[in-house]
Amino acid sequence: MKITVVGTGYVGLVTGTCLAETGNEVLCVDIDQAKVDMMQAGKVPIYEPHLDVLFERNIKAGRLTFTTDLHQGLDHGEIIFLALPTPKMKTAQPICPMSLGLLIRLAVTSRVTK
Repeated sequence: MKITVVGTGYVGLVTGTCLAETGNEVLCVDIDQAKVDMMQAGKVPIYEPHLDVLFERNIKAGRLTFTTDLHQGLDHGEIIFLALPTPKMKTAQPICPMSLGLLIRLAVTSRVTK
């Protein structure tokens, strides 16, 4: 299955790598070009025990790839996971402008491209 994961922090990168390990073709999308370049070069930008082994294996197998191009991610994924930061207000209530903004872009893009 072709899966897109938007966001390559602890949740997104681990999710994407594990989904690739189970045989899926995973494209991870992130807005940070330097981070994407690092991952494309085979370097893991976070620490999670044993993630480096799975990461390397799936990059070599061609099941795990990276881009900054959201449109490419939308075209790729049969399923799209959003793994974005959820900042909190002082009252501990989540505020989700990043997620909401991305959802609006996804909705507009999908309507325009269909």
